[in-house]
Amino acid sequence: MAVADFLKSARESFRVGWKIESNWTDPVLFATYQIIRPLASLLIVAFIVIIGAAAGAAGSAFYTQYLAWLIVGTAFYAYVLQVMLGMAILVYVDRNRYEVLKNIYISPGTLHPYVIGRGLVSVVNGTISVILTLLFSVAIFNGLLHMNIPLNLLGVNLLMLIPAVLLGITALLGIGYMLCIGSLLPSRRSNILHQPSTSSGAVCI
Repeated sequence: MAVADFLKSARESFRVGWKIESNWTDPVLFATYQIIRPLASLLIVAFIVIIGAAAGAAGSAFYTQYLAWLIVGTAFYAYVLQVMLGMAILVYVDRNRYEVLKNIYISPGTLHPYVIGRGLVSVVNGTISVILTLLFSVAIFNGLLHMNIPLNLLGVNLLMLIPAVLLGITALLGIGYMLCIGSLLPSRRSNILHQPSTSSGAVCI
């Protein structure tokens, strides 16, 4: 029964978190934003490609191999950015805008499913960013620019990829949970993290 209650609370927290993430605009514009956001990371990779080509490394095997590593790393870093940063600023944003946590805290329930549910929203957003970044990378660099980057999405070993991604997401949720709990300690006008993006990146490193 306790597990069922936890899952129900986490599901409702996920629903609330998704509405908070998307309620600032209409669904079409929000979907467009979800597509454009990972493309910004792809543009960074494109500038690196241009600089590398200008330095005379274009066309070498190491150049294309390194670019493939760079694309994959940029894509999967979205999980770090979305999950850890999203959970790190959860308490800070709630205290300054929504003021929901104090009502949950004094209720018979617990904060755990609320925090986990909000973190799962970041997991979904990160997954969308990863998939779109990889797809657009292959379409642009191999499809339009014909750079022959060794990046075959159809040849991925899913039996190794899926457990590794799930393990990484679990670790990021744990670290994000610790950052979120750390934000509960200071007073309303102070923030123990000060710069959540910096602290989440530092903990990841």
